[in-house]
Amino acid sequence: MKRYEFTDKQIAELESAHQAVQDPQQAFRLGILYLRAHGGTYGDICEQTGISISAAEGIVRRYRAGGIEAVLAMRAGKRQFTPEQVSEVKSAYDAAADKWTRRHLEAVYLYVQGKTYAEISDSTGFGQTTVIRLLQEYRENGLESIVERLVKASRRKTDGQPVFTPEQAAELDNARKTATNPKTIRRLEALLQLAEGRTFEDAAATTGYSTSNIYWLKREYLKGGTASIFRMERRKKQPFIAHRHKFTPEQKAEIEAARKTAADKQTAVRLKMLWLRANGKSMPEISTATGYSINTIVCVIRQYQEGGLDAIAPKRAKKQRR
Repeated sequence: MKRYEFTDKQIAELESAHQAVQDPQQAFRLGILYLRAHGGTYGDICEQTGISISAAEGIVRRYRAGGIEAVLAMRAGKRQFTPEQVSEVKSAYDAAADKWTRRHLEAVYLYVQGKTYAEISDSTGFGQTTVIRLLQEYRENGLESIVERLVKASRRKTDGQPVFTPEQAAELDNARKTATNPKTIRRLEALLQLAEGRTFEDAAATTGYSTSNIYWLKREYLKGGTASIFRMERRKKQPFIAHRHKFTPEQKAEIEAARKTAADKQTAVRLKMLWLRANGKSMPEISTATGYSINTIVCVIRQYQEGGLDAIAPKRAKKQRR
């Protein structure tokens, strides 16, 4: 794409218009033109303003086609909001009691104030894709549809959870008193908070679990009682040994014998990788013991299984011609 050169007259026109304009969106677009006119690249402009490269190119293209009036006329787009709309969004944002609803309405409130998608994402913690989808729904269906959907979702999160009986609450309390494993105590405390009537979000914030983990604990308890929670103590994580990395007794003996007669350091390290893997060590353990990455260890094992000990022998570097 050929670079559009700004003349001195155009630069002066942009500077005067940028100082005189009152609308924040018009000032924002004129600022993009001002940066471009002074030699700024699209990457630098996007980093400073938070818009995409295609949006910045569109503003410059519109200015080149119709002048500064065409850029000022862009005010009549989807960012144009009446004072009543801004007041409506602000009232809904201030009146929201639920944190989850307030967070979503904050994105809409920042949007009507003229904030960019990147700024809204940084303030609310949502991804830009989520922000765009939420604001698209606001433009198409208005604020009432968003508030109604958020209220329904909030009810599903609180009213949809099952009510624990007093017997279940007493059972969880007794199990917590007799438990000795810290992980089991933590799980039982999360379930006890649900039994006391707290929401999944509150239980997750107090115990450090995610909301999905709280759902999973509740489901396991309702299916099997406290026995299912205590049963989790006996679960042990098995070391990962891929089927293609299994070694026969003959290969183990061959590797052991080769380690005793290894002549150079590089071969000795590779044989150590094979020996550790043949004895059931995991990839992270081998990486810690040898100082090599997991990808390198996998390559050495694959070379040995495909070509034997000759395949892992160090190759002599070819002499390069001067």
